[in-house]
Order: sequence, then C-alpha cells, then structure tokens
Amino acid sequence: MGSRNWFRGLRLFLGFLVAPAVVPLTLHVALSVTIAGLGLDLTAQTTRSLRVFELTFGVGMVYLCMFCFGLPYIVLLAKADRLNVRTIMIPALILSWVYSVLVYAVLQQDFSFAGTVAAACVPGVLLAGLCFYFLAVWRSHGGTVPMSPLLEAYSTPPRPTLQV
Repeated sequence: MGSRNWFRGLRLFLGFLVAPAVVPLTLHVALSVTIAGLGLDLTAQTTRSLRVFELTFGVGMVYLCMFCFGLPYIVLLAKADRLNVRTIMIPALILSWVYSVLVYAVLQQDFSFAGTVAAACVPGVLLAGLCFYFLAVWRSHGGTVPMSPLLEAYSTPPRPTLQV
C-alpha cells in the first residue's frame, strides 16, 4: 500500500509539473505560426520582446496560477472525493477563455496578430487540463486509499456514521 501511495503522489507531482508546460508550447507554436503566416518581419528587439512575453505569460503566469489556485482546488476536490474529468475540464474551459483574453489584451496593437494568437491559446489550456487529468487523476483513485501523501497532510477527522 505504501508504494501505491508513493506512485499516486508521483503522478500528482508530474501532473502539476508537466501539464502546465503544454501552455507555453502552444503559445510558442501559435506565435511562430502566426508570424510566419502573416509574413511579419521581426527585428532583434521584437524577437527578444516576444521571448520575454512567452516567458512571462507562457511560463510565469501559468505556473504561478497553477500553484496559487490549482493546487488548493485539486486538494479540496480530492478531499471531497469529487475529482473527475468534469471538475478538471470545466475550469480549464473557463481559464482557457480568460487566458486568451489576457493574451489578446497584451498583444492588441495588431488586431489580426493578437486575435490569431489568442484563439490558438484556447486549445492549449484545454489540452493542459486534459493532460493533467490523464497524468494525475485518471485511474488513480479507488477504495479508501488516499490519492497521495500531499492529501494526507490535509487530513480531516473521520465523520461519525450511523450504524444500524
């Protein structure tokens, strides 16, 4: 039982580490494809500023939000035994639109460029949510075994039950 618990903790850790990395990859691909598709000429300074944008909005903001909001959300849902594909994908759908609006707001100087990149970010966030579900949640719960040592740290006293 200890090795099974360790494996679940590893899956949860990998889910939090690997799944958000999908967003910066899709942002980079969206920027590259849009630049090539629109035939934009990039100067060295523009290229540097796009890389800084990828680091701040692609990596920094995504991982910061994941640790500030995603980790407590997953812990609370796992404690309530409500962790499933719907409880992962519905917030991912909402966050994908919020993320695309933020990307659009930052890149709004060129409307066609900003709209294309923002629209390409929606599937990236959804893919990150699906990746997290398959890495960390799918087939990881069953019986009375807790999902991971992380959740054991937030243990609650057992609820009294009526016995007949």
